[in-house]
Amino acid sequence: MLEHIKEYNISINKDKELFLSLPVLPGDANLVDVVYDGSDHALLKKLDKTYLLEYVTDEFKRLAPRLVKCYAAEFKGDMENFDNMQRAYEVNIDIVEKLPVSEPLPRAKEDIMAELESAVKDGTIDETIDRLIEELGL
Repeated sequence: MLEHIKEYNISINKDKELFLSLPVLPGDANLVDVVYDGSDHALLKKLDKTYLLEYVTDEFKRLAPRLVKCYAAEFKGDMENFDNMQRAYEVNIDIVEKLPVSEPLPRAKEDIMAELESAVKDGTIDETIDRLIEELGL
């Protein structure tokens, strides 16, 4: 089963390099890969564990297929405070046709918003909200 990383940041510097700000993850920082297929999600693979990045930004979607590496920094606490950085490392980017996962992936925020807008228009908002609450485990 994949462990989901829900709190992280993706940023890009002026040189068009991707940076991932992550919570501190167990294990070694060597041989880390991001696996990406062009969808709304990516995998962060370490030697002993695979993590799901539940969302990627539009900039990530655009740049990742053109890059062979990005950079990651792990933070204990506030990821905006560089004093909290525990370690930083280079990450390989592997582009694949489809993410190698067997469990269903979370739906994109845009898809959920479009479904809610449609439900408002056709008068099924209450039923749609109830179903989404159950589906998303809220």
